[in-house]
Amino acid sequence: MARRFTPLSLRAGAAMMALCCVSSGPGSAAEIIWSSGDRFSLEGRYDESESDTVIRAVWLSRRAIEVKLGAGDIVGKGKGEKVRLVFKSGNATAVVNGVSKPSVDSEMTGGTELVTQIPPDDPLFTV
Repeated sequence: MARRFTPLSLRAGAAMMALCCVSSGPGSAAEIIWSSGDRFSLEGRYDESESDTVIRAVWLSRRAIEVKLGAGDIVGKGKGEKVRLVFKSGNATAVVNGVSKPSVDSEMTGGTELVTQIPPDDPLFTV
């Protein structure tokens, strides 16, 4: 059965794509490989062997997108402490607050990432 996308789910998808573009800033030397999962999700990781994710985003509902940011670059200590990332583009700024947790691949990479849930209209998607 084909999935029917409503205008809101398409907007959330567009927001997730915008987040993916934001996460691949000029500071990274490696290319980012994008993939999507069986849920409405996107993942970007460096194309280096045994790399961790730059972003993992899963659309949970009309009001929430779970984002996991920065495991490829290590964010925090991975012990549930509060962390913050700031994204800037031109005059726009978005602040993302969350907690640091070990990434899914942390046994292999030692990666930690910011984990939080944000709405589809979060300022992060407009930066």
